[in-house]
Amino acid sequence: MTKLIIVGAGGFGGEVAMIARAMMAAGSAAFDSISFIDDDPSYMRERGREDEISGVIANHQIDPEALYICAVGNPLTKRYLCEKLEREGAKFTRIIHPVSQIDETAQIGLGTVVAFAGGLYPHTNTGRHVHINAYSGLGHDAEIGDFATLSAHVDITGGVKVEEGVFFGTHSCVLPGHTIGQWARIGAGCTISRKVAPEAIIYSEPPKFLSRGKKAVKD
Repeated sequence: MTKLIIVGAGGFGGEVAMIARAMMAAGSAAFDSISFIDDDPSYMRERGREDEISGVIANHQIDPEALYICAVGNPLTKRYLCEKLEREGAKFTRIIHPVSQIDETAQIGLGTVVAFAGGLYPHTNTGRHVHINAYSGLGHDAEIGDFATLSAHVDITGGVKVEEGVFFGTHSCVLPGHTIGQWARIGAGCTISRKVAPEAIIYSEPPKFLSRGKKAVKD
C-alpha cells in the first residue's frame, strides 16, 4: 500500500485531496490512501475531519514508502516547505485530475498539481511544485517556473514565460510572448500585455459603480 501525504490541511488541501480521490477512482493514482500533515489543524478540526491529519510538519518523520504533494498556495511558503521536506528525503509526485487536457509533448515537473479542466497544450513546460487550478491553462510553448501558483481561470497564452514563484489571481491573463519576472504577483482580473519585472505587484483598476441600486449607499 502506498500513501499520499498532503502537506497542508487547509482549504486548498481539501481541493488537492478531491483531485487525488478522482485519480484513485479513475485508476490513474500511484497511491491508495490519503492523509495530511499540517502545523495548524484548525481548518480540519472545524469540519470534523481532524482524524485525517497524521502529524505536524515541524517534526514529521519522512515515510520512505509514501508519496508527497504540497497543497500550500503561497509560493514562498511552498518553496520553504518543499525544499525542507526534499532535503529530508520526501518523494514528491504529480497530482493531475483525470478531466484535464495534457498534450503528449508537455513536460510536468514533480510536485505539480493540475486541477479539474486544467490544460497544458503542445510544448508547454512546468517547473517543480507548480499549482494549476481549475480551468487554468498554458498555451503552446509556454513555460512556468518552479513554485508558481495559478489560481482558477488563469490564461497563460502561447509563448509566455513565467519565472519562479509567480502568483496569479483568478481570471488573470498574460497575452502571448511576454515574460513575468520571478516572484511577481498578478492580481485577480489583470490582463498583462507587457513584460513584468521581478517581484512586481500588479492589480487591476477598481470597479466603477454605474449604479448603486435602489437603496442609498453612504460613501
